Parts: sequence; C-alpha cells; structure tokens
Amino acid sequence: MVLVVLGMSWQGCSCSHNAGNNGDGGDLDMSINPDAIAGGDLIILPKDVTLDLQAGGSAPSQSYTAATLAGADVTAMTTFTVDDTTLGSFSGATFTASGAHGGTTFVRGTFQGMTGYATLHVKLHASVPSDNCPGCPAFPASGTPACTVTAATPTVLYPNDGTLVPPNMNVLETQFDQGTGNTLFEIDYENAATDVRVLTMCTPIKDSKGGATNGCAYDLSQQVWDFIAQSNRGGDPLDIIVRATDASGSCIATSSSQVRISFGQDDLNGGIYYWQSVAVTGLQGATGGIFRYDFGKRGQTPQPFLAPTASGGTMQRCIGCHFLSRDGQKMTYGNDDPDADDEYGDLKVNLLDVATKNAIALTTAGFQAFAPDHSRLLASNGVGKGTVTNFFLFDGTTGAAATPATVSSGAARGTQPDYSADGSRVVFTQASNFSFTGNNRIDDNHFSGGSLFVMSASGNTFGTPSALLTSAGENNYYPAFSPDGAFVIFNRVPLTGMPGACTANSCPNDAFSNPNARVMLMPSGGGAAVDLANINGSGALANSWPRFAPTVQTYKGDQIAWVTFSSTRDYGDVVRNSVPVGGMPQHLCYPPESPENTSTNKNVTTDPICLQPQLWMAAINLSKGGGLDPSYPAFWLPFQDPTAHNHIAQWVVSLVGPPPPPADGGVSDGGSCIPDGVTCTSGSGVCCNGVCCANGTCGCIP
Repeated sequence: MVLVVLGMSWQGCSCSHNAGNNGDGGDLDMSINPDAIAGGDLIILPKDVTLDLQAGGSAPSQSYTAATLAGADVTAMTTFTVDDTTLGSFSGATFTASGAHGGTTFVRGTFQGMTGYATLHVKLHASVPSDNCPGCPAFPASGTPACTVTAATPTVLYPNDGTLVPPNMNVLETQFDQGTGNTLFEIDYENAATDVRVLTMCTPIKDSKGGATNGCAYDLSQQVWDFIAQSNRGGDPLDIIVRATDASGSCIATSSSQVRISFGQDDLNGGIYYWQSVAVTGLQGATGGIFRYDFGKRGQTPQPFLAPTASGGTMQRCIGCHFLSRDGQKMTYGNDDPDADDEYGDLKVNLLDVATKNAIALTTAGFQAFAPDHSRLLASNGVGKGTVTNFFLFDGTTGAAATPATVSSGAARGTQPDYSADGSRVVFTQASNFSFTGNNRIDDNHFSGGSLFVMSASGNTFGTPSALLTSAGENNYYPAFSPDGAFVIFNRVPLTGMPGACTANSCPNDAFSNPNARVMLMPSGGGAAVDLANINGSGALANSWPRFAPTVQTYKGDQIAWVTFSSTRDYGDVVRNSVPVGGMPQHLCYPPESPENTSTNKNVTTDPICLQPQLWMAAINLSKGGGLDPSYPAFWLPFQDPTAHNHIAQWVVSLVGPPPPPADGGVSDGGSCIPDGVTCTSGSGVCCNGVCCANGTCGCIP
C-alpha cells in the first residue's frame, strides 16, 4: 500500500473508466490534424497549451478565443467542448480541469457550422511517499550534483522497455537494482501528461528460490496506478526513472537506461484459467491444479478451481491440460496419476460443466477444442498410431459421440485443433513424424515436422483440410486464431541439424517442452509467418502455448490484441532463471507437472536448478504489416505465484460460477460451494476446488 497525501477529493479514477470519451487520457483521433485544418473554419487559440495540475492543489483553468478567417472575434458566440470530458469542462470559453487525472485531448470550437481545433495537455504532478518511508527526509532538490561513483547508479530491472499494458490491469511492480551505498530512492513516472514521483526506501527482493539479490521492489498502489494509467490511456509512453542518494543526500545517482511503458486505450476483461503445476517451496495450496483469475480486478488472488488437496501427504491426481469454451461454460481437463512418467495410458479426460462441476468421462486423451457456443467438441486421437487420420466429435454438453462421430484430418494425422471465434473454421497441426514411442508415449504430444492446416466448419459438417503453412523441416504447432479470425498465432521450433526421424527415446525438434520454441504470427488466409521478436526475446526461453484474449481493441488508431504464453525468461530479480545455482545453469525439469516420484530417473521439480516457467502477456498490433514485427515486449502476469511453475493460460469471455466458499468454512448453504474435506453428496452441492469424491467428501478429481 502507498499513503497518498492529498488535499482534495479525486474523482473519475475508477477501474471501470471506459473508452466512451474520445481521446480519453491522450487517445487523440489522429485523423484530425489541428495544424492542417487551422485555416479551415475557425481559429482556436491557444493552439497548444499545457496546464499543470498539482495533486492537492486547485484545479487549473484556461481561457480560449475563437476567430473567423477574416479576423472577426466570435468567442462569445462559439460553443467550446473538450473530447475527453473526464479531464474537465468548459464554462463559456474557459476550460477548468476536473482534477481527476492528466492527459491530452482536443478542444473543439463550433460557430454557425464552422469548427476549429486546439490541443490541450493537462499534466498531473504528484509526490507520493511509499508505505515504507514514514518520516523519510525529502529527496534532494533537482539542483543537487550527480554522483560520480558509477557503482552507485541504480538500474530499472522491470518492467521491460516498450511494454504496453491494459489500463485496468491495476497491478504492476517496478523493480530496480539499488546500486551501492544508496538509502533513499525516488521513482519517477514522467511524460507530457504525468509527473508522479514516489519516495521510497528499498524493499529488498529475495528471488523465488530464496536467494538474496541487490534488487528492490515497489508495487504501485491503486492511487498511483490511477495517476499514471488514467492520465495515459491510449497516450504516449511514460518514462520510468529511478533516482538514488545516500544518507547524506550530497549527490543524486540516476538510472541511465531508458525504460518506457504505455497504457492501452480500452479496459481488457475476461477470465484466465491456467495450470499451476508445482511450487518449488511447497507453499500450501500451490502444489498443482487448475487456477483461474478474473482479469482487471485489483485485490484478487487466483481461485483454485480444480486443485484437490493431498491425501496422506500424497497428491491424489495430477491435473494438467485443460481447454475452455469461449463462453466459459464448459471445460475439458486431463488428469493423471502423479508419477511424472509421461505416459498417456493412465491419462483420463473429463468434460466439466463449469457452473456445477459435474464431470463426464470422455473416450479420448488428445487435444480438444470447443465450438464457440460449446455445442460441440472436436478432439484429436491422443493414443492412436501415427497413421490415424481423424478427429473425434462430441456433443459439447453431454459428452456423447456426435453424428458423425469422427471428422477427417486429411491425408495425415491431425492434432491441436482450434476454432475461430465465429465457429466457421478450425486450424490444426499435421506432423510428419509421430513415431516417438518410448515409455508408452504413443500420443500426439511428441512429434516433429508440424505443418498447419485449416478446414471449414458449420455445425457437424467440416470441409476438406487445406495447407496453411507447410513445414520445411521446422516444427509448427499450438495454432490459435486471433479474436477477429484474421491471424493465426503458433509456436515454431526452428530446424536444427538434420531433421532425422523420431525414435523410441528422442525426437528432433520435439513439440513437447522445447526450450527453443518461439511465437510466430501469420494471416489466417495464408502468407508469410512473422517471428514476434519483441515477444520472444533472445535465447532459449521455452516460449510456449500462445493464446489470445477474447477481444480486439483499438490503440492509436490501430487494431491490437493481447496474447498470453509461458516462458522461462527472468522476471526482474524475482524469478531469475538465467542465474546459475551452485555453479550449474538451470534447466527445464521434465515434466514439471506435480511433485514427482523421486525413484524415477527424471529431474525432481523441487531440484534447485529447475527453471520456473511463468505466464507472460503482450500486445500485438494487428494493423502492422510489411513483414515487420507487430508485437510489444511482454509483461509478467502479476496474479501468479512466482514460486510455482505456471503454464497454459486459456481465456474465456467471462468467468462462470461456482459460488465462493461459505465464510464459516462449513457445508454449502445459500448457494456457496463446499470446501475440500467437507461432506458432500453427488449432485447436492458444488465443491469449491474439486468435485464430490467417492468417499463422500469434496476435493477429488474423478
């Protein structure tokens, strides 16, 4: 929390602030150029002005004049308005700021059918002491000399430079290396619309494995978030600068590397379901299962949706891969015995009604995809031989076989299907080699040489698959449509060495848990695939399972979409996958699905040199063409447990039941769900984290 000392009531900074006001927070209609049309109808003066809004001070105002091209003063007869009414309003020809936030907008003047424009900036100034700085001295004045000791210079570690974030994300941590000898810090968030300064001491960061760092963390309060996000919705980048000084305050050391973030125009809403596979530190409630989160609401913690408790110290089942209908009403999920043997023979797949948690067993263990209205479910043949050339088709409500019960995948085996949002197409992967059969892995999880195919869909009728992207030896897989259906995002493992053939114990460029996986984008109607370099970063970061949020939005006149993926990149100093442990480089632990049986010959997931996959998110500019990278650098999803392994973020339009647990922890009443370990009867109530077990208590996963 941050204590914000203000002398006035701040209005209009709620999280529900919407895009109904053109130009809100700086999102100007760039098709209008005041300079280009200044000689058109009316001349509005001043043409470009900045008002300084001091937190706790009086609201600034500005008077305008209007004149015709002939020089006639028509100010008194002109109607003045401002595009972003949250910034303030006019009384006659005088604009007065509301004091809600800063931003940039257009002033419009109209007189007898004539119109003129001007640009108005309201720059918010605020000085905020953090909660760890009660009684701290004032930060040295701006005229204080710069420190000459290079080692004293702080460095911004997170967020990444160039990141675009949703304006209603509400949670963001600024991490910085404190340098040496510094005791007091000022974090500045600055641009033409913002001058917000936070005074803080160092809140030390211990990384996710308990290691000491030289890093410090500042978690923005809701008030500070509103200051900077509402002032910069759809606007220009905001500089993050850290200034530091020692106990004497004799000099100031300033971070030198540029770090800028921007805020989208529109709120992003939707629900995220993800697989939290294991907590390295063994935190209670973080040992595996499917969790969910209602995006854009501050103060929440992820809800364990299918996360059964251990029985006798042993995990009952491993809950892993899951697929959601777009409307959030139906889910399929895979569950396995928690032995980490990577076998498909003991993997079970269930169809779940999300609101009631009634589960129905399915007859397949492959990849699934729901039609947008969850009326049908398309599933790959997960355990068949490599010559299988069909998908299974199920009723999305009952789990019964549909008519027809199978759908052709073309000339080769198909897997990893995904429906377009309008339900008219399915994209999927065909692989050249499925013959990785070691340790009972006769499945569609391990393959190489993946190509992408598309087929039409209309109810239970599907067209003949056609190639969208043919592999030249590289592996293309995990395809998914953008919300508007215009693009397909997917993973690619580049061709390394000779392709070769999959054997019982190895598969070149395998699609499963590959550290060299990169995120790619291409038009869904065909064309060149673009490497999303800003998203991918450099090195082997296991950038896996890209999936779009449900809606396309507008930012600076372009169409953007948000995508989530998992990655083993560093999250500042909190998750340091790049840092060797005990002199050994960290590596992917295979597979990090649950607390593993230590008698196996696999890496135990609590091994201190295990990489920790985390969920990341980034914006993609769907309007950017010409083969250029349309992506922005990624940001860490702030609701997840940094000590856990987090994978497979799936989006729905909105979360659907079940109800929250009763406050007293007792048996369900008043529509509340039943906590784990409490008596239940099948069909009598909804269990919170699992379903009603055979022994009559909540918590297990059938």
